[in-house]
Amino acid sequence: MLSPVGTSVGGNLDCEKSGFEHSQKIALNAARIEVKGNALLGQNSSVNGTINLKSAHIGRTLHCDGWKPQHLPTELDLSRARAGFISDNDAC
Repeated sequence: MLSPVGTSVGGNLDCEKSGFEHSQKIALNAARIEVKGNALLGQNSSVNGTINLKSAHIGRTLHCDGWKPQHLPTELDLSRARAGFISDNDAC
């Protein structure tokens, strides 16, 4: 599990080609994270569990595209999250 809760990122958050696993709980807990640039969460990433982006602020684009069907997150929580744009392949 990765837990950058409340972190501020001055540029892009690049998690492409990453793996997050916690099948019964939150695999990536980035609640209240502030990313000035893009958040790249898709392309060849593997997720087994929930991605929590509650109250996250993404300054530019939240990229969720490129996940393979067998590697989709169990849940993607975008409650109260803000992003300039969301790019997805039906994963978000």
